[in-house]
Amino acid sequence: MSHVEFVIEHPGVPRMLFGELQRAGATPAKKIARTLMRHYAERLAQRLEEGKAAGEVDVDTETQAAAMLFIGNVQGLVMPHTSPSGEFVTSS
Repeated sequence: MSHVEFVIEHPGVPRMLFGELQRAGATPAKKIARTLMRHYAERLAQRLEEGKAAGEVDVDTETQAAAMLFIGNVQGLVMPHTSPSGEFVTSS
């Protein structure tokens, strides 16, 4: 759950990250954002492979797809709860 804990501790990061990824063209910040996402996906894939080896994750699980789905799910849960001011909103 370190992904979620990081977002709670740094609530403005998701909006900045996704805002940067929406920009047209290649910017230094966009390159950094993509690198961060790629590294996180790689760490998740490694954990999934460890889970497969330990019998905790089905061996037929497509590792890369599962890592990207996890990231997408967390992002989908985080974005509606992050206000434009950068606050993490826990209720409507």
